[in-house]
Amino acid sequence: MYQLAKQGGYQFSEHQTQTPYSSEEKAARDAERAKREAEARSQKEQADKENLQKAQYFYEKNPAADGSHPYLQKKGIEKPEGLKHYKAENTHILFIPVFDKNEQLQGVQRIFNDGNKGIVGKVAGGSFTIGDINQATTKGVILAEGYATAYALHKQTDMPVVVGFNSHNIVTVARDLKEKLPEGTKLLVAADNDVHLKVNEGVKGANLAAMAYGDNATVVLPPEYPAHIWQEATKDGKTPTDFDDAQRWLGGEAVKKYLDEAREKMGLTSPINEQAQPEKPTSRTYDEEMAEAIRIEKELRQERAEFNQAQKNEQQPEIHSYSAVENSIESNAQQETKTHQTEITDTPPQMSRRRMGCSNGSLFRAFKRTRKL
Repeated sequence: MYQLAKQGGYQFSEHQTQTPYSSEEKAARDAERAKREAEARSQKEQADKENLQKAQYFYEKNPAADGSHPYLQKKGIEKPEGLKHYKAENTHILFIPVFDKNEQLQGVQRIFNDGNKGIVGKVAGGSFTIGDINQATTKGVILAEGYATAYALHKQTDMPVVVGFNSHNIVTVARDLKEKLPEGTKLLVAADNDVHLKVNEGVKGANLAAMAYGDNATVVLPPEYPAHIWQEATKDGKTPTDFDDAQRWLGGEAVKKYLDEAREKMGLTSPINEQAQPEKPTSRTYDEEMAEAIRIEKELRQERAEFNQAQKNEQQPEIHSYSAVENSIESNAQQETKTHQTEITDTPPQMSRRRMGCSNGSLFRAFKRTRKL
C-alpha cells in the first residue's frame, strides 16, 4: 500500500503534521454533525410513531384471542386474557400488548403460526401483567420473561405475574415495579435457565432484576429434571429452559409444589393450597345466647311490673319519678350487656347478636318504647 502511494506521488516526511482546522472550519463541521444527528432523531421519531400506530391498529382492530392460535394450543393456554388474534386462511398472528409503566400501549409482540416472534412498536421498559396486580401486597408478584412462562406460573400459583419479554428488559421492569408497588411487596423473579448458551443470559438478567428491586426480591430457577426425563426432553436438540417447559415435562403438580416451597421461604402462603381455617369455638352456642337474651328480657319485664304495682299501691314513696327507675334499669341492663359480651369471646360474625336481632340493648329499647303502657 505504501509503495502504491509513493507511485502515486505521495511523499512521506517525519515532520509532516496535519494542519489544524480554523475556527470557521470547526464551526462548519460541528454544524454538519448536529444536522445529521437531528435528521437521524427525526427519522427515528417518525418510525417510532408509525410503529406505535401499527401496534395500536393491530391491537384495537383484531378480536380477542380464544385459544385457537397454534402457539396457544401448543402451550396449553386455553384462556389467554388480554391477547388479540388475527385470523386469515393460512395465517394466524397472536398479538400480546406491551404497556409502559403508565399502562399506555407502546407496542405489541407478534407470534406467528410457526412460533416466530417479533415486536412492533417498543418493548424497552414495557410489560404485560397476567392476574390482578392489586393483589401483589398480599400474594406477592412474579416477574418472568415470556408470556407462556408467565401463564404457567400464574396457573400454578394464582399470583399476579408480570411479563418482561426478555432477560434485559426485566431489569427495567423490576425497577419500575419497585416504584409502583407498596413498600415490602415480595417479588419472585422466575429465571430462564439458559444452560445451552455460553453466557446464561436468563439467570444473569434475573439476578440483575432482583438487585434492581431490592431485598424483597428472590430469584428462583426452574426445578431440576431427573436424568431420564432430561434425556427425553433434549433428544431433539432443544433444551428446556423455563417454567413452561418444566410444567410440560414434570407436570403441573410437581411445579406447583416446587413453587410453593419457594413461596414459603419468602414468607408467602400459597393461595391455591390455602385451606379455609376452621372457625374458632365460641364459649356459648346460638341457643345459649338466645336463652340469655330471653332471660334478660324477662327480668326487665318483671322490673317493669314491679314498678307499676308499686306506683299503683303507693308502696314505694321514695321513688318520685319514672326516670329514676328507668335509669336504674338502664344501668343494670348495660352492666348485663357488658358482662355478657365479656363472656362471649371470638364469636364468628354469623353468630353475633346483631345478626340475631336480639341484643341486650335492643331488648331494653323495646321496653322503653312501651313504658307508657
